[in-house]
Amino acid sequence: MYEVECQSIEPERIKFKGMIEEYFKENGIEYSDSVISKFANFRVGKLPSWLCVWMCKNDEEVVAVIAHELGHWKLNHTMFSFIAVQILTLLQFGGYTLVRNSKDLFQSFGFDTQPVLIGLILFQHTVIPLQHLVSFLLNLVSRAFEFQADAFAKKLGYGAPLRAGLIKLQEENLSAMNTDPWYSAYHYSHPPLVERLAAIDEPDKKTD
Repeated sequence: MYEVECQSIEPERIKFKGMIEEYFKENGIEYSDSVISKFANFRVGKLPSWLCVWMCKNDEEVVAVIAHELGHWKLNHTMFSFIAVQILTLLQFGGYTLVRNSKDLFQSFGFDTQPVLIGLILFQHTVIPLQHLVSFLLNLVSRAFEFQADAFAKKLGYGAPLRAGLIKLQEENLSAMNTDPWYSAYHYSHPPLVERLAAIDEPDKKTD
């Protein structure tokens, strides 16, 4: 059974929640109003099959976030990420093969034979510097994709709802809104909230 959670003072009057309930009824899916908070689920370590209609008191914000996700699909971000992961996986297998077959490398560490496990350990330590570089580059690409998806949603006319939705998502996640640019560029796959809001507002400023 699914549990429907709606963070609103009067969830029974929320249009979006009603749409979800109507969908459940039409398709014969059993559901009930959630009686357990997300914090309680976290404390007990349970993740039930539930549908969380997050902050559903504003339908436009929900649609704006969906428009952002559709932007990733429309701009082929998902396909690019999939291809990039496959290429990186092939490179990892190829790199491991080179390390595994390198007698000189094993001998330099005092091994007369070439055990598979030792080869894997040597490969992991060898690629650590490259992993940091690749992770940084992937974060740069991911951040660029987020800006493009935001611009896509704004182009569809959901700039203001997306802005409000991002702020609420940030409040829900309790994450930093304005971090150091260099730190966020290296560690975060998504731009900080302040940068995203500035990018959403930028076209409006240019037209003034």
